[in-house]
Amino acid sequence: MDQEKPKSRWARNWKWILPCASLAVFLVVILVVGAILAGMQGFIRSTPLYKQGWAKAKADARVRAELGEPLKEGWWASVSLRGAPENTVKLRIPISGPKGSGTVYCISTDRGGEPRISTIDVEIAGKGLRFCLLENHDEHREQASGEHVPVEVVERNRLREQTLSLFRNRKFGELEKLAEKLRSTKSKFSSGRSKLWAFYNALDLKDAPPESALGVFGEWLKAYPESLTARVARGDFYIDWAWAARGGGYADTVTEEGWKFYNERIELARKSLEEAEKYGKDVYLYNRLMTVARAESSPREECEAAFRKATAMDPEFYGSYMEMAEYLLPRWHGGPGEFERFVESATDMTRSRVRESMYAVIAHAMQSTYGGNFFSETTISWSRVDKGFRDLEKRRPNSEIVLNMHAHMACIAKDRKTAKQLFLKIGEACDAEQWEGKDNFKAWKRWALEMPR
Repeated sequence: MDQEKPKSRWARNWKWILPCASLAVFLVVILVVGAILAGMQGFIRSTPLYKQGWAKAKADARVRAELGEPLKEGWWASVSLRGAPENTVKLRIPISGPKGSGTVYCISTDRGGEPRISTIDVEIAGKGLRFCLLENHDEHREQASGEHVPVEVVERNRLREQTLSLFRNRKFGELEKLAEKLRSTKSKFSSGRSKLWAFYNALDLKDAPPESALGVFGEWLKAYPESLTARVARGDFYIDWAWAARGGGYADTVTEEGWKFYNERIELARKSLEEAEKYGKDVYLYNRLMTVARAESSPREECEAAFRKATAMDPEFYGSYMEMAEYLLPRWHGGPGEFERFVESATDMTRSRVRESMYAVIAHAMQSTYGGNFFSETTISWSRVDKGFRDLEKRRPNSEIVLNMHAHMACIAKDRKTAKQLFLKIGEACDAEQWEGKDNFKAWKRWALEMPR
């Protein structure tokens, strides 16, 4: 009788070896993934953006009062990146204390090789409070580094932070008073740009969760049911939200879902703005109705009707002319030469007030669409742009922003002589937003002054 062959160790023990081996592989994978994630978090925590955001949150008395002490960082900080042209980094840092939790929102942009932290906010969970921790950022930066920041940039940022702080802290009565003051006085910065425009732009809330922003607009309208300002700001928010769904690419790159949300949100913007008109007149309201007409491909007559209402309220509100010109660009709804003809007619329309200035202002606004080819791809005249800026400088003699605008257009026109004269006047008062970063300002300045690299 044959003796039964003994079973191998595997045959005898596979029922427990296999699960143990699988568990071991699983644990190794977990350890590797954990090590990678820990390394990523370590790297994020070592960045200047994280360090400054966390430091400012810990130091802010309002945050400590809401969350209690000691404040602690959450383990998982999330980061998102967006490439050129702005190279934006967005960072969220969870924080908590004995009395509650919140999130630190940090945003940094790098345009032209110059990283700049533009936002450090703390949102308190469950309370609808959001604190801006970068008030008067440019002013502080100037004092700390000794560099010269144009006065208008500092003033603009002050107004922005004031407006955002009032909104986030639900001081709706003060928002109503501020908006009405800016509307009634038609107040302008030294360059001639509208302070009302800056007020509404501060409320664009592009980086806020839509539900949170709309919730605050709802509270505002509950407190002030007949608010013109709240409805205009909400309409402006819907426009930005629509563009977020569409994206900035050409039409053939937009997804079906993107178009769906874009159209729905533009229609919500229209409804909010048309409802606002029932409660009063606002030049920015008509500007946004022009934007809606462009976005919905509405007939030119509709855009022109809103333009007439806007210019009747404030003939020197630059945004009205810019939006009408934008509608008439070939990439939107205009034929060849139409936007240039509009620039001519707008200049004729405003000559008695501002001489040739409007020609330069509109041309400057449209230049970014064409880049360095602006004067070769359009019939806009550089000599008339130059004349327009010289008229504007006589009317606005203390504006460093106007000098930056003029110099930038001289560079685009390759007029080295004019650019040199302007750079000598500007000195170090660079409007970085105008030049898309200080590196570009310095490069063009070297070109104009024929300086070695």
